[in-house]
Amino acid sequence: MEQGLEQIAKELKLPATGFRYFPFVALECDSKEAERVCAYLKKRFPWMRYVSLARTLYIPELLPGMGGFPVSQKLHQRRGEAWNLELIGANIANQTTQGRGVKVGIIDTGVDYTHEEVEKRFGKVKGYNFVDNTEDPYDGNGHGTHVAGIVAGKEVGVASACELYAIKVLSDEGYGSEADVLRGIEWAIDNKLEVINMSLGSSQYSYFEDQVIQEAYKRGMVIAAAAGNEYYGPSYPAALENVIAVAAVDRNKDHAEFSNIYRTNDISAPGVSIYSSVPGGYQEFSGTSMATPHITGCMALARSLDKKEPAELEKLMKETAEDLGSSSDPNNEEKYGAGLVRTDELVESLSGKAWKNAPIQEVRFG
Repeated sequence: MEQGLEQIAKELKLPATGFRYFPFVALECDSKEAERVCAYLKKRFPWMRYVSLARTLYIPELLPGMGGFPVSQKLHQRRGEAWNLELIGANIANQTTQGRGVKVGIIDTGVDYTHEEVEKRFGKVKGYNFVDNTEDPYDGNGHGTHVAGIVAGKEVGVASACELYAIKVLSDEGYGSEADVLRGIEWAIDNKLEVINMSLGSSQYSYFEDQVIQEAYKRGMVIAAAAGNEYYGPSYPAALENVIAVAAVDRNKDHAEFSNIYRTNDISAPGVSIYSSVPGGYQEFSGTSMATPHITGCMALARSLDKKEPAELEKLMKETAEDLGSSSDPNNEEKYGAGLVRTDELVESLSGKAWKNAPIQEVRFG
C-alpha cells in the first residue's frame, strides 16, 4: 500500500494521504484538475476498483430557509428553556447516570472547548483538526459547539459527565471534504471512542464512507447521524446501514416540516428551536443536526450502564421509544422511525431502577 501511494503521488506530483484500515488513497488537487486526475488513474491503474471525486459534506442547516451558520445573530448570554430535555426524560434519566467515562466524538466544525457548558468535558487531548492538520479543533463556526452542548452541556446537555472529543472535519464555513471526514472517523477508531455524532451529510452515497463507517461499527462504535433537512430523501451517512438516522420533532412531538422523510429513519428527537452553547454565548437553532446529539447523549448514558453491542442498544432504544404520529399515515414510520426517544425509559430498562413516579425536575437552559 505504501509503495503504491508513493508511486501515485510521484507520478501525479500531488499530495496523497493513505488510510490505515482500508486500501484507500486521497489525492489533493485543484477542482479544475479533478476530472483529469480521475481519468488518468483509471487508465494508468486499471486494477483500482473505485476512482471518484471526493464528495463535499456540509452542515444540513446551511440549506436555504434554515437560518444558516456560521453564527452571526445576536448571542444570548444566558441559556433559554430546555424543554427538549424534559420531553425525552433526560432529567429523570440523569438521576441514575450522566454518562461518566464514556468517550464521545463530535465530528463537525470543531468545538469551543472553553465554553462554560462543555469545558469540563474535555481533557488534555481536545481532539484533532483535520481541516488545518493541527491538534487544535477550535470551532470558528458555532455549529459543532451547539451540537456538543446538546450532547454534554452541564445544564443544556443529555449526558453532562461524558468525555468529549472535537473532531474538526468541516471548515468554519460549514463545508468539508469527504477525505477529512473519513480521516476523522479513523481518528475516532484509533482513540477508542464509543459514540460519535455526525450532524453533517450529503445526498450522495459513497462506497468509501460506507466502508469506514462499517469498520467503526464492527469495532463497537455507536454512530448517530442527521437525517437531513431537505424534506424528503436520504442523507448520508444517516441512510447507511448500522447508522442511527435521527429525524426531528417539535415541542408538540410533531414531525418537523424540514426533517427528511425516508425509509431509513430510525428514531426522532427534539430539533426545533433548541437552545445550546455557541462561542460567546447561547443560541436557538433548528435542524436534524440539533436532534442528532440528543440520541448521541442518550447512547452515552446507555453505554455508561451497559457495554452492549451497538445493535443491542439501538434495538432497546427503539423498543422503549414513544409512539408518534398516526398509524393511518402511510408515511408515519418514514417520518418518525420508531418514535420519540425516551431516555428515561431506556436508562430504566438498563439499570433496573424504576423512575416512573419520580418528580420531573425542570432545567432552565444549535
